[in-house]
Amino acid sequence: MINFRQIILFFINIIPSTSVIISGKIPTSLNGKKILLNGPTSNTNYATEFDGTGTITSVVFENNEPIISTVEIPSDTEMVFPLSDFIQRDYLKLIMKLPWILMSTKHIQSGTRNTAVQKFNNKYYAVEESCKPIKLEFDNNRIKLSEKSISIDRMAAHMLDKNTIFSYTAFDKYPLRINNTQTIPWSPIKQPAFVHDGRTTDDNKYHIFTLTSTGLGCFAEYLNNDIDIPFDPKLNKAGWIIHDIEKNECKELFMNEYADLFHIAHIEHIFKGIYKIYAPFIYGFNEWIYNGVDNLEIKLKEIIIDLNKFKVLDITNTDIRMDFINKLGNELIGCSITKKPYAIFYNILSKNFRKLKIPGGIVREIIPFKRMLLYFSHELNNTITYLYIICMETGDIISKILVPNRQPGFHTTFFD
Repeated sequence: MINFRQIILFFINIIPSTSVIISGKIPTSLNGKKILLNGPTSNTNYATEFDGTGTITSVVFENNEPIISTVEIPSDTEMVFPLSDFIQRDYLKLIMKLPWILMSTKHIQSGTRNTAVQKFNNKYYAVEESCKPIKLEFDNNRIKLSEKSISIDRMAAHMLDKNTIFSYTAFDKYPLRINNTQTIPWSPIKQPAFVHDGRTTDDNKYHIFTLTSTGLGCFAEYLNNDIDIPFDPKLNKAGWIIHDIEKNECKELFMNEYADLFHIAHIEHIFKGIYKIYAPFIYGFNEWIYNGVDNLEIKLKEIIIDLNKFKVLDITNTDIRMDFINKLGNELIGCSITKKPYAIFYNILSKNFRKLKIPGGIVREIIPFKRMLLYFSHELNNTITYLYIICMETGDIISKILVPNRQPGFHTTFFD
């Protein structure tokens, strides 16, 4: 009897850069487009799925064919702090790394392998959690490592807009910087573990950053083995860092709850100085790190803020579980982050939403493009990885493409 899985694994292991279209055809509208997936190659010897060798899978569409390639992100030249160091409680290793923090935080990698690909000044960069980016090049549409950036010290996994990068350097007096040159006048007493995302408002008056509740802390509980990572989930109330671009002034705007805000889905300018922010609120992040998706509570919320009076006017909980959100027209389209993959659609005008069961296994970020959805899927116990192109309305498969196997990533980026 023919073992389909063994045939697939033969292709993926013997000729991993060969494009293998399992079913369907590549739509002509995708020619010239690139889709790239971040994340670890393997997390076999690590305590969390954030750790491992960072890898980028690239698929470039040309002449109705996918050109597939991968690169690994080197990590042996910098001081790395993977979460597994804390969970495995190698205290000697951790203590030996402390001088690096005192000498220069700019040469420390987060170790999360949460690598994404961003395009800045017409150059592609592999970025981690606010670490020094690595330049990428495309040779005959195959991705290649170039060199560590000389001009950019640190770069976050998200951009404020298409022309503006930012970085967050924990332990610095002024931890936020824009375009690697402008220091944001924000000096928090309690520094969050991450400032992962930020957006420029459409009127170009403000930069708005996420302010998460989790930060370093609870060290006594950690040393007493009560918790696995020295994170304090209630370091701050959740909120926003508001940077007035013209005045170059910065303030914190808190809400009355503890939550982790990693992503901003969309910001809408309602009236003069009044904005609506769409963002997923994450609860139970610390437990999810080492227990899996079932412990992660996600709620998409709408927050109306008044930056004239500098206060939160209203918070609406949509009760929709969705994150890794992209916008197409009036719809926010995201992933449910559950063991059964769903695409979630939320119309910001009508307030209607729908769930679409999509083919595949573990799915993180879903890219909408011309009434299609593109996403990477990790299947058969993470032994096979596919890129799916499906119909946005029905979920029918347009094309299913075999790509080199790897562990589930987090951010998927699409360039057209």
